[in-house]
Amino acid sequence: EPHHAWTGLALVVLAVADRLDAARRGADQILAEARERGAALTVATVLAHRAFIDVRRGDLISAEADAHAAIELAADLLGAEFVVVLAVPEAVLAGLDRDATPDYLRGLLDHTGVRDDTEFLARDLFRHASGVLRAAAGNHDAAIEGLRGCALDHPMFGSENPAFVPWRSAAALSLANLGRHREARELAADELRRAQAFGAPRAIGIALRAQALVGRPAERAERLAEALAVLEPSPARLEHARVLVDLGATFRAAGQRSAAREPLLEALKLAARCGARTLERRARAELAAIGVRPRRTERAGADSLTPSERRVVELAATGGTNREIAQTLFVTEKTVETHLGRSFRKLDISSRRQLPDVLARAAG
Repeated sequence: EPHHAWTGLALVVLAVADRLDAARRGADQILAEARERGAALTVATVLAHRAFIDVRRGDLISAEADAHAAIELAADLLGAEFVVVLAVPEAVLAGLDRDATPDYLRGLLDHTGVRDDTEFLARDLFRHASGVLRAAAGNHDAAIEGLRGCALDHPMFGSENPAFVPWRSAAALSLANLGRHREARELAADELRRAQAFGAPRAIGIALRAQALVGRPAERAERLAEALAVLEPSPARLEHARVLVDLGATFRAAGQRSAAREPLLEALKLAARCGARTLERRARAELAAIGVRPRRTERAGADSLTPSERRVVELAATGGTNREIAQTLFVTEKTVETHLGRSFRKLDISSRRQLPDVLARAAG
């Protein structure tokens, strides 16, 4: 498909500019047309781009499913390495928030054979995800070194714009963890200047959050409130939830239990909608510390589906037959039957006619 690079770039530009709903609609339309034509490379490419979009929208279940689907499809296609370079970082970022272990995600990075010095323009996404993963595993020195590698690239695309790769804020958080507070504050301030110059709310909110967390503790609540004001009206639900948890935790640490309650409860609700298990667990821990214990959500429903199962049930919910689903996903009908059987047990349903309602309830 000679045009897929240009359509993919258009989707990325929309996503980076926070036109996330428009980007998602465009991706859905291109994907439907590509599946109808049986254009496997375009399908894999658009799935990777849709994962990029959905990580930013905070739809982690869909992002994880699409990223893994793109990786699996690309394994059987010639000339599809660029798909993996785009899909793997989104699988890692979604996986971290979905509570996958750093060891599993590092294995995913290593198994794909993609290196962080790959020649593709999207290499900064790979470097950023690898650095965030190292930080999650507590290896902050390696995280900083890898993230700073983003600055070595030609600024034509990516490294200069935190709306594409917010590597400076990630590195600032690791620097603060190592007690290198002056460097952390300088890097966070640099990212905020760049984000404000571009103007996308998600990037500004991420930078403001980092600046709050690496800055003076006495100013943290005020700085987090600034980030919240930017993110609340934006489509970036996951970043909104992160700031709410941080704000609630800041109030709780200051002994302001009643002030902590509302942002933490709102964060818990948003994190559950995003499928962000790691953040949800942190919100629950903070709520428990102020004596609030909300009812636990069950993991036996849509949130417990694997990425492969999720793809199959979504297509089945729109009326696809097993043969049509198999052709769409480029798998066997037997594979489709297996995934549907497991999904029905997890969802506690007996008919595919029940799928639309179950998935709609899970989406909130």
